[in-house]
Amino acid sequence: MQVIIDENFINAPFSGFISIDKRFSLREFMSKDPRFALFRQLLTTTTVGMALPAFKDEFGEGKAIDIISTLYHDFIATGIDNLTPSGFTLD
Repeated sequence: MQVIIDENFINAPFSGFISIDKRFSLREFMSKDPRFALFRQLLTTTTVGMALPAFKDEFGEGKAIDIISTLYHDFIATGIDNLTPSGFTLD
């Protein structure tokens, strides 16, 4: 018996994942389950400002923070100059 695994074994599921033009929000995810209500309340600039005072000074107190992950491909089609790369955004 012989098993051959080529690069398509890894590339196929990964390609499917990165072709999803969707935004994933931590706040939206936590709003679906009432057990995360306390964590949503703590995800603010005031809470982060306890560890990073400059963060609170720059953005103000009591503002909601959301962690968003996205892999939008429409930006690539419009050109590199207007490209917003996929990555970590803290709003």
